[in-house]
Amino acid sequence: MIQVNDLTQMCNEMVGVVSHEESLEGGLAEVSVQQLNLLISELNGQGYLSMTQNYIDHANTRDVYFKVLTDAERANPPQDVIDMEPPQSIDGVSRRIGMTYLPLQPIDLQQMSQKNPMTLARSWNYDRFYEPIPDDIDGVRREVGRLRLDGWSQQGIRIFLSEKLPKYTLDDTVYLPDLYNNMIIQGLCTKLCDWHHLPDETKNRFDTAFTAAKSLIKRQNITQRMIQSGPVGGSYKDSYYDGVAGEGW
Repeated sequence: MIQVNDLTQMCNEMVGVVSHEESLEGGLAEVSVQQLNLLISELNGQGYLSMTQNYIDHANTRDVYFKVLTDAERANPPQDVIDMEPPQSIDGVSRRIGMTYLPLQPIDLQQMSQKNPMTLARSWNYDRFYEPIPDDIDGVRREVGRLRLDGWSQQGIRIFLSEKLPKYTLDDTVYLPDLYNNMIIQGLCTKLCDWHHLPDETKNRFDTAFTAAKSLIKRQNITQRMIQSGPVGGSYKDSYYDGVAGEGW
């Protein structure tokens, strides 16, 4: 864990925007926190921050919406809505069959339009949009995540997702393991170099260090990740038991 004010002070000193004797404040501090939030959001979306990975089980439905409900909506919540901030990304969707889950394939909307929607689900698509908040007189809009399936799931689905991280302020603490510190420091230095239009030599130095730090995290994540493919425990009867023999029926 690292304090945001210590992190931003250190990075601005490293790129030479402020000296060791100067204190980061005012506009420079605001810019640094803004760039930090952008960096962490990008790293999370790219799958570098494994602690945001989670899964949710949901009942049988073709479309699932992620949005923060109002108090009035929570009194009678729709069955196809999950009350939460829309995920940063959907990493995978599986259809439940008995005690197991059959992985579905991600596809785009054009491919999904070619599918027969009356069959069992074989694939999924995820997008985000904004909609007006009901009964809000100021016209405030909220973000909505929409997960679409190309068919039905008789026993429900399991959604694997990357949750959003909070927006940090100068007085906050970045609650991430220390192994991420170097990647965040080098990444923030790279973004500050872009923002302040520093010489290419300075930017390239931090960009190289940032790439190396990301590679180290990626190798760390790979060593802890289980094999995701292969005929482990497979059988010629799997298509029958999974309910996909006969193209989805």
